[in-house]
Amino acid sequence: MFIIAHHCLIASGAVDYYHPVIGPGNMVNAFLVCGVNCFVLISGYFGIRLRAPKLLRFCLLIAVTALFDVLLTLLPLDSQLFNLRYALHKIIPFFADSNWFIPSYIGLMLLSPLLNKALDAATPRELGLWTLLLTLLNIYAYLFGVGAIDKAGYTLFQMAYLYVLGRYFRSVGHRVKASAALAAYLLGAIATALLTLVLGGGYSAFAYNSPQVLLASSGLFLLFRSFSFSSRIVNRVARSMFCVFLFHYLIIYNVRWSPYLTTAAAVFAAAFVGGFVIERAASLIWGGVTRFRGA
Repeated sequence: MFIIAHHCLIASGAVDYYHPVIGPGNMVNAFLVCGVNCFVLISGYFGIRLRAPKLLRFCLLIAVTALFDVLLTLLPLDSQLFNLRYALHKIIPFFADSNWFIPSYIGLMLLSPLLNKALDAATPRELGLWTLLLTLLNIYAYLFGVGAIDKAGYTLFQMAYLYVLGRYFRSVGHRVKASAALAAYLLGAIATALLTLVLGGGYSAFAYNSPQVLLASSGLFLLFRSFSFSSRIVNRVARSMFCVFLFHYLIIYNVRWSPYLTTAAAVFAAAFVGGFVIERAASLIWGGVTRFRGA
């Protein structure tokens, strides 16, 4: 939800990383941008158990979303509602302008068996040391712009680092109180907002591997970890979140320069509806395939 809201702010022009005048959109964005890191922290916390069917299903979600996007553009609707070329180039990882997240996450999935073996065998002291060293290396790369390691967090290295960090939180997260986690999230987000004012533009303040965004991400993740509840509805909605992320690229630029908050809210809601429909369709297809194989 944070990621889609973050993208809506950028698409609407409320956030412009390259404009020297900092508006209220940047301040709101400071509290949302950590959603990307939290997505990967969840993977590290629970662990990716890679199997061929899981990787195939991941690819199926992308393929079904692409087909859904194409079918929507064939409807006799206002052609300006959809940007098919942009969507396909973003979600299919075969283009130079593909979204960085998808191929990086596929890389993380393929690395996960190796990472799991190392993390499962690590002592608490070793896990803590690895996490500390990788954190320092990542922040060093951010501060000095070392693109070969991780200049701004848009890399497979960032994914692997957050995977390790998520596992570390699994072992020590119970020691962090909800109040401390909330304080870390607020402090990181406020620091991000203040830093963007100091820098006067650019996305450096919002880099995923920056100290302030890592702090906000860790705080928000640990805050949710402290909650104790069980909900089938939440679990059901969570299953469709990746499809929501994929689908929103087709409609996101409906909010470009729109002065109306209702437009952004409509796109936000439509992304969730579309993502839910796509995930249901993909699940039905996957279920049919597995039943056919079983027969």
